[in-house]
Amino acid sequence: MTSIIKKIRPRRCQLSVPASSKKMIEKAASIKVDGVILDLEDSVAPDQKESARHQIIDGLTQLDWKASSISVRINGTSTEWCHQDIIELVSSCSEKIATLIVPMVNTPNDLLFVETLIKQLAIKNSSAAEIGIEGLIETVEGLSNVDKIAQSSEKLEALVLGMGDYAASQRMRINTIGDVSSEAGDIWQYPRYRLIVACHANGINPIDGPYADVKDITGLKQDSKKTSMIGMMGKWAIHPDQVTPITEAFTPGKDAISTARKQKTAYEKGLSEGLGSVSVDGVMVDAANAKTIDELLALNELYEKTDS
Repeated sequence: MTSIIKKIRPRRCQLSVPASSKKMIEKAASIKVDGVILDLEDSVAPDQKESARHQIIDGLTQLDWKASSISVRINGTSTEWCHQDIIELVSSCSEKIATLIVPMVNTPNDLLFVETLIKQLAIKNSSAAEIGIEGLIETVEGLSNVDKIAQSSEKLEALVLGMGDYAASQRMRINTIGDVSSEAGDIWQYPRYRLIVACHANGINPIDGPYADVKDITGLKQDSKKTSMIGMMGKWAIHPDQVTPITEAFTPGKDAISTARKQKTAYEKGLSEGLGSVSVDGVMVDAANAKTIDELLALNELYEKTDS
């Protein structure tokens, strides 16, 4: 296991869009966001799977996309559509696809199947070799296996907490996906922490699931800020109005960056003078703090490049 990120890619906000809607695909192409997810799974009816797949191919090859990366959520590995999703998408527009997102990941085999098929297709199409994988943890089985899943595939870049299906799997009594108001306290604390630890232990990004009440921007901001503080690297959006609040919540603030730079300068000066720790405005900075500071500044540099 490693704490080094395998693939450096901004994921503060990923906007999920139903691939069955040509209008929504065209709208998503015009939005500047870290990532757009073209969804072939839950938001697409069974009799529209094939046409939606073709709309993705048309959209990726014909539209001018402003997002930093485009991902496709394929159908689950146990479905009749999965293998054809991968074959057609990778064969037609692999150079446009950053990652394939695999739903309902319950065991490492779910990811290894997708990885193997991508590698086979890459034999004839070299650009396919660059496609990564993201996995959705959406069941209690998946969460119980999350450590093995997080270290299973060399192509795995991120794991996402799929709150809707997970809530059903754990038999949670909630009305809204992402709902945080409960007499039971923070009902998402355990699955979030479980996923975060597994991801960071294996050098991949933990990503939070969506906040379904698109009108509750205040609640979205609060939830996004909280999850960013505990180690999530981003959050899914399901409406364009959610993009800016989520992105801002996962972007380090100017004051935090200014403080980090000041602390880094003081710590490095202290090291040159033979000191293992220094005090900066009353706060001790040592080797442990320095690691956090370096990671924060590296993320800030990545996000500045993305936003420029």
